Amino acid sequence: MSVAFPSRPQEIFNQRRLLQGFWFFVALCVAWGVLLGKPSTWAAPLGAGLIAVTALLPGYLWCSGRAIGFPLFPLFALTYLGAYGSPLLNGHERVAEYGAIEQLIASITVAGFLGLGTFVWWLFVHKAPPLPTVVRAFNPRQGEPFFWFGLLFDTLFMMSLQGQWLKVPTAVFSTLRATSNILGSTSAFGLTYLWGQKMLSSQKRFILIFILAISIMVRMSNLLLNNGMPILFCALVGFLLGRKQVNWRFWVTLGCIMLLLGLLHVGKGELRAKYWGEGVNLQPWDYPARYSEWLDNSFQKLGEGSDGQDTSTELTATGSLMQRGSLMHLLLFVQSKSPSELPFLNGVTYLSLPSLLLPRVLNPDKVWSHEGNYILNVYYGLQSVTQVFQTTVGWGLLNEAYANFGFIGCGLLALVVGGGYGFIARWSYGCPVFSARFMYMIMLTVGVLSTEWSASVYVSSLGQTTSLVVVLAYILMKPQPLRHSSIAPQGQVV
Repeated sequence: MSVAFPSRPQEIFNQRRLLQGFWFFVALCVAWGVLLGKPSTWAAPLGAGLIAVTALLPGYLWCSGRAIGFPLFPLFALTYLGAYGSPLLNGHERVAEYGAIEQLIASITVAGFLGLGTFVWWLFVHKAPPLPTVVRAFNPRQGEPFFWFGLLFDTLFMMSLQGQWLKVPTAVFSTLRATSNILGSTSAFGLTYLWGQKMLSSQKRFILIFILAISIMVRMSNLLLNNGMPILFCALVGFLLGRKQVNWRFWVTLGCIMLLLGLLHVGKGELRAKYWGEGVNLQPWDYPARYSEWLDNSFQKLGEGSDGQDTSTELTATGSLMQRGSLMHLLLFVQSKSPSELPFLNGVTYLSLPSLLLPRVLNPDKVWSHEGNYILNVYYGLQSVTQVFQTTVGWGLLNEAYANFGFIGCGLLALVVGGGYGFIARWSYGCPVFSARFMYMIMLTVGVLSTEWSASVYVSSLGQTTSLVVVLAYILMKPQPLRHSSIAPQGQVV
């Protein structure tokens, strides 16, 4: 039995099917910036434009067929459009506190980082490498059931956390939770990818939508919207890359999801004040009442308006959600403080990275994965030592790099990120969806889409991901010979 994958011309054709959707997305971004933008300085539109060009360039190179492999870096760059470009135009209050020159310098920092990262990434992916002849992969009869198992396991495990069903040691719990998160996001991507390739029946598609909705609801039931984002984003990206085409149904679905998330974001404040002090003990039959109350509170907030005036537009919800995803204000903040007031950290937040590669089961004294965020928040006075263990502010890789080494740190990060994602894309090129290499890429997608992760969170997740893939590859997978085909879709076994 052998696994077939498409020829390079067929792959380019498939990628170029996304080019129309890419330009439509660009047009939407431009229209939003022109019609709804509220820049605070003359430099804000200029800076947002620089960031937009460098954030969208990798996506264009990939969609136009000028780059091979899985688009890890294009997805990573695209997140910077929302985290750094959008806050310059959407009237973010903390961004508006800084002057035009400061905003321009921060924008050039982001654009330079993305530009250098794109160049390094392109060096790896502008030309197809020799195709592998053998890869470790699931038998097709095992691959799809594994994804279903992973999604169900994650859903039930998260239910058990909300309902306090499990009593396990801390080290075991940490490993179980990390495994659950990885399996859930990977399975959501894998199944929607198969859906995109038209390899799921209509009954399976309906079941998948139902389980995904339940999984996301369970994750967000503690009133933290970010908890549901990894699975949601992985599912959307998986379908998009599997289908290799963007139609109006996808845009309508995405718009409805954004409006619903924005609506939930508006009403979460009062519910947090009401429920967070009581501890977590939410059973499955409590979810309908929780979400009904949540939505009622959101509609009430929208009707009243944040300033006591009447407003009935959904823009309040989506605008609030977009401000929540900003990292630009942190970059402006750290550039205003270092090195003029506080010296650079010179790598302090990176010292714990080697120990984070091992799972907590093998390393009981392992530091917390958010160690980098803790150090940054306390050092820059955003939180006290006590506060960081209650809820912490996510800094993101770029802001952390600047806090440690300034502009040099941003450049070094571009080399690492661009080179790393380029190497992985090249290494996994031509591998089927059920292979260890392709699944490793899927798991890395979670980190790519998590803009607030610091290096310590990312490396901890990387260690857990690598360990899980190694176990799967050498215990459940077997070597599978590959053969070239210009007809068979990726992952089809012949």
